[in-house]
Amino acid sequence: LGGKDGKGLAACEQLAMVNLSENGLGDKGAMWVGSVLGECKALSWLDISGNRIGQVGASALAAMLAKCPLESLYMGDNKLRGAGTVALCAALPSLPKLRVLCLSSNSLGSDRAHGQVDMLAQCLRGCELLEHLNLSNNGIGDEGGQLLAGGIAHCSALSFLALGNNSVGDASAAALVDAMKDKKQLTHLDLEANAITDRGVKTLANMIASRVGGRALKSLSLEDNKFGDDGATSLASALPECPELEELYLSGNTIGDSGVAVLAKALMQRGKKLEECSLEENAIGDEGFRCLLGVVQAGKVRRLLVNGNQIGSGGVDALLAMLHSSVESPMADVIIDVSANPIDAEGCVSLIPALANCQSPPILRLARRYVAV
Repeated sequence: LGGKDGKGLAACEQLAMVNLSENGLGDKGAMWVGSVLGECKALSWLDISGNRIGQVGASALAAMLAKCPLESLYMGDNKLRGAGTVALCAALPSLPKLRVLCLSSNSLGSDRAHGQVDMLAQCLRGCELLEHLNLSNNGIGDEGGQLLAGGIAHCSALSFLALGNNSVGDASAAALVDAMKDKKQLTHLDLEANAITDRGVKTLANMIASRVGGRALKSLSLEDNKFGDDGATSLASALPECPELEELYLSGNTIGDSGVAVLAKALMQRGKKLEECSLEENAIGDEGFRCLLGVVQAGKVRRLLVNGNQIGSGGVDALLAMLHSSVESPMADVIIDVSANPIDAEGCVSLIPALANCQSPPILRLARRYVAV
């Protein structure tokens, strides 16, 4: 980085982008990076994710931030914690053009004594142009989620928010709803692997259904939370207000046939096709699967993932009925994954002739491998 004359990258006056991800950089390397890149007055994009930068290195980089007109900063998957992280967060207001901030997979919520989440929440208030915020996998917790919501409310341009795997619950969901209620440009919301129950999902659904929060939404992930049919029913009521929605991830919950039936009915009423609907590892049986196949046959879903549920012989009958009635329908771009369900070998074999008769059959995944195309 320094070069033989000690200047190296610092001599590149027009340098705008630097990618130092996955390089094994620790605190010492981060200190050197900070001293060198601090001289790059045109630097607008920095990716230093996937390294081993800790408290000392974060402090050194914080001093650099005030000198560069950064618009995108990626520091995910490091070892950020303690006073260094506080200093890094405190430097964010010195980046008035910051649009992308990724601090995922660090330890922001692990040491409340240093007030890392508190400081980040305060400093987000000055990031009015921020569009993309990824804080996934940080152990933020429900109290931390509520604190962050106060800062996120001031990010008026936010369109991408990822807070997955942070142990946030219903209280955080309610706070986030209040923070996002006026964000008409929100396109991606990722709250997977948290502790949100039916009550929290209902609060989110009400925000989406308000004709404000969901109008631009393209991707919604609530995988691996703690809700079931009531939560699914709440979401179904909001889907008509999401005309741009392309991806819906609800795997790893306890949604059964009744919740899926309501979801399927709502999907049938949408004008735009879902590119992917993920309902893996729920409690869906044959009747729920039948409802979902109706949505696929109507051209409302392209990839349906229902592996790891309770679909059996009745599900096979529903598949056969769909294939027989779609012999001449183009379904080559359709993927249906029913792997890891209680479908026996006889059921699998019975599907082969029906697939063979289709002029443009779907991709069907059974067991743990593709058995028919």
